[in-house]
Amino acid sequence: MQSQGHCQGFLSVDLKGNTMSDMIDPPRKRHGGGCGCLVIIIVIIVIGAFAANQYAEDVPYRKASGGAIDLDNNKQAKNPTWQQLKTFLANDTTDEHSYYDPFYTCGDFAEQLHNNAEAHGIRCAVVAVEFQSIEPHALNAFNTTDKGLVYIDVTGKGLFDDLVNSSPSLSSILFPDETPMEGPPTHDKVAYLQVGRRLGFVSPESTGGDFTYQAYERGLERLSELTARLDRYNADVEEFNTFLKKHDRCPSISFDHRACLNSQDSQTAEAWEARLRSEEAQIDEQWETLRGYLWEPVGVVSGVEIYW
Repeated sequence: MQSQGHCQGFLSVDLKGNTMSDMIDPPRKRHGGGCGCLVIIIVIIVIGAFAANQYAEDVPYRKASGGAIDLDNNKQAKNPTWQQLKTFLANDTTDEHSYYDPFYTCGDFAEQLHNNAEAHGIRCAVVAVEFQSIEPHALNAFNTTDKGLVYIDVTGKGLFDDLVNSSPSLSSILFPDETPMEGPPTHDKVAYLQVGRRLGFVSPESTGGDFTYQAYERGLERLSELTARLDRYNADVEEFNTFLKKHDRCPSISFDHRACLNSQDSQTAEAWEARLRSEEAQIDEQWETLRGYLWEPVGVVSGVEIYW
């Protein structure tokens, strides 16, 4: 599926900086060789006076304003555990911003999350993602100490809204109105990246701590199975409600069709409803493990560059 309104912002320059080959503790800044000590000292003094914690690597991506992404790196920042990262994301408010082109786009989200994380002592990268047929996108990465590299996308409301699946619904027994299942309350998303495959999103609480693309695909398969199971359940509920109305001997005065069933029909309805209630509970339980798979995957990834 192609999504409208994807980020635009790559510069027409050669990509440089720390990329995926630098994933394990990559250097924060590269220095060339062959310069005299005096020159190096002067350069360091000038950079220190004007850049503070800014690093020289230029991310080839522009924010909505047209300005470059500024990485405010903290030299004391450390790689977090997955639990520490989840706690940080839960408290961070970057995802509460709305995506609003041309004022606040994915580059702005990626920059803000990076700088917020570094300010909290958590090492973070900005990731530039290119696709085969849609505009590029920016997100973030964290090299967790226990789960390895984890991609995070906090782009808020406005960009991926058209990619959100309709929440699965359970048909109410006896009443025709559908009860929507609650979706994820946040725009914090774990991003699943693999060149040649579509970019996928899952809310942090639904990953199961597995960040391989194979785990994401298994989750999609389970969601498809749940959807099929839900369709069967809803059809069974409709048939059950039809049975109650058909065998109700006093429909004009009874709000509950079961009240006026004969003994045999009442026993049939009781057993049928018990089975439906059991199925509903199992669907609810299964949905709890999949509630974060609401975003459909987007594009086909053709390239990934990581900048620390």
